[in-house]
Amino acid sequence: MLRVAGYWLLYATVGLLVVVMLVAGGGDLGSEDSRSPIRSRTKVIGALNGMAIAVTVIGVLLAVYARPAWWAWLMLYGGGAGALVLGPWAAVRIARDLSAAPGRRARR
Repeated sequence: MLRVAGYWLLYATVGLLVVVMLVAGGGDLGSEDSRSPIRSRTKVIGALNGMAIAVTVIGVLLAVYARPAWWAWLMLYGGGAGALVLGPWAAVRIARDLSAAPGRRARR
């Protein structure tokens, strides 16, 4: 369970960093570890979850500190809904990838 939470946090953070890097002017997080037990699609889902969290946080900040327009509310509710769907989905896929990894035994 702790490994699942760790990987989820890793990929959510990567997604958050992608949003921050896009806002700050670009960059590349294209490094890939071929020995990773997590499949690429799962990593993408985790990164999308982080992006949804980032959009939600930006929507919250706009709603609290600015005069919110309709798109700020859309960011808040749309990003929150996306994070609520993608978060558990990413965690389940990470757990499945870890349990299916060859040569790995489940730790208790």
